[in-house]
Amino acid sequence: MSILNLKSSWNSATGFLAVLIFLFFTITSLALYPGHYSPFNNWVSDLGNVNLNPAGSTLFNWGCIITGLILVTFFSGLHRWQPHKKCNRVLLMLGVIIGVFSSISLIFVGIFPETDIKMHQIASIGVFSSIFFVIILLNLALFKHPKFIRAVAYYGLFVIIAELVFQHVLTMKNYTSTFNPVMSASFMEWVVVISSLAWIGFLSLNMLMKKI
Repeated sequence: MSILNLKSSWNSATGFLAVLIFLFFTITSLALYPGHYSPFNNWVSDLGNVNLNPAGSTLFNWGCIITGLILVTFFSGLHRWQPHKKCNRVLLMLGVIIGVFSSISLIFVGIFPETDIKMHQIASIGVFSSIFFVIILLNLALFKHPKFIRAVAYYGLFVIIAELVFQHVLTMKNYTSTFNPVMSASFMEWVVVISSLAWIGFLSLNMLMKKI
């Protein structure tokens, strides 16, 4: 295998690697969480709060930082898809730029945990709002690409719907004290985080299989 092909394979695999690293650090941090932790009652970032998770918070925060750094490489490498139509190339580049922004925001989630709530909220909003647009843009840009596996796009639609549900539940939780959702906001946050990471993993796997 040539150096060029080896580099291409490595760049394609970075999305899959980011998912594995995030899961490893998150599960390890969760195992160190004292007392009972439930996705229905605890936010994802509670794992990075040193007051709630003294032994595991550092692991979770470093997991966010390392994952974000790897995802910068992954999103930067998506230019290799090279769609034929100019409008699709524009959509792809917008997706790449916003994807890099989302990755940097994830890094700052790790740098500023819940104990610095103002900066943490800004970073979290950056992650959730940007990944929503990334999936839309990349699905539109690549949908007719001969090497794009359509199942990845259809799964991306599920992630987009999950994000919309999460934002609705979160808004109602913040502004309507009498609102009693079927699913808690923290649970929907977990759904969005895991499903978004899975979409990145599937896209990375697509690139490996089709040698993008």
